[in-house]
Amino acid sequence: MTMRGRWLIPVLKLAGAPILMVALLHPALAAAQEESPGLGATVGVRVTSLEDEHPLERARVDLLRFPDEYIQEGFTDAVGRLEFQGLRAPAAYILRAEKDGYRTTEVRFDLRRGEPGREVSVEMPSLKAASTARLGGVSSVRALSIPPPASKEFEKGAEFLSQKKSPRASIEHFQKAVAIYPGYFEAYFLLGMAYLQLNSPSEAQDALRHAINLNPKFLEPYYPLATLLIGKKEYGEGQRLLRRAQELDPNGWRWPFELARSEAYQKHWEQALAYGQSALKMPNAPPKVHLLMADLYSNTGKPDKAIEELEEFEKLDPSSPYIPRVHQVIAELRKREPSH
Repeated sequence: MTMRGRWLIPVLKLAGAPILMVALLHPALAAAQEESPGLGATVGVRVTSLEDEHPLERARVDLLRFPDEYIQEGFTDAVGRLEFQGLRAPAAYILRAEKDGYRTTEVRFDLRRGEPGREVSVEMPSLKAASTARLGGVSSVRALSIPPPASKEFEKGAEFLSQKKSPRASIEHFQKAVAIYPGYFEAYFLLGMAYLQLNSPSEAQDALRHAINLNPKFLEPYYPLATLLIGKKEYGEGQRLLRRAQELDPNGWRWPFELARSEAYQKHWEQALAYGQSALKMPNAPPKVHLLMADLYSNTGKPDKAIEELEEFEKLDPSSPYIPRVHQVIAELRKREPSH
């Protein structure tokens, strides 16, 4: 039995998302399928911080049927978990997570007819990590270069985006800010993020690209733009952006991690494996890198190494919702004959 070209842990296809998460980074949400009664599927949700994958307790999670039909809400427990039961299929759903100190994050998932359930991860970026300091606003020289009316519009837009959870309202203010001050790369970045939250990938791509063109050393736009392009199968440009970001942030694990996934999507297994190994060596690399490595080792005919990676993942994250699937995969891998 060969697993070549397959993901052992299918949910890994959603694991990197982000910038703000899959629904914010992938190019477009598919149209919702016509709903029909299903088997009452159960969806397990795990909410963690994007920066260190720490479980987030008491995060509010709203469940919506795509595009905007409210279904129910819940709050995560001490290990960042909650469940929604009785979901109909086929249907497309959205999870919207909110927590003080973190940026509101949305993840889209689909349930197929007859599917009993699934696990979905939501990774929330810290507002502190996207603070004014990271957006370049702390430099007195930089602050003096921005006209006060533009800065005021920027602050209004940021308030609507991060605090009032209204990306649509924020767009007008960011647009006014860049109209007053065309060199306002921070405003273009947040404008792009607002468009991503509204599922407007073309507008988001233009804004993020403009931010990078204005200041190529400004790191923030690289991740969302790269993952947006890779989601559209524009692998070459997406990977060029990731490599440029890696030059700016040589100790960042996300750049080689996403490069590995991009190569794997193209079935370039050896290149993907090299990038994955690089990601593992980075400081603060999260446990999910071991899941990626397990998939890559499996697809390069190294089941023993894949098992080692899965066992290491379980040691590092024993409460992960992926653990039952990890056990299944280990059992499948143990049945394989060694590759020659």
